[in-house]
Amino acid sequence: MKQTIIYHFWDGFSSVFNLSGGKFFNTDNFKNGLERDKKSIASDWQKVGISIKVAMDKELCCHE
Repeated sequence: MKQTIIYHFWDGFSSVFNLSGGKFFNTDNFKNGLERDKKSIASDWQKVGISIKVAMDKELCCHE
């Protein structure tokens, strides 16, 4: 419990100095490692799909 309170305190405190708007720490609370892995793999495949789409759009654009 104490570690959680300290973690959230530092997360909030560090956000004061974060001028970029991004998050310094990942504060998502996942149920377990399996859920975290599922989300990571889904994110990876989404990036692969986006990369393929961008490459196909560039290829179609240049051959017209």
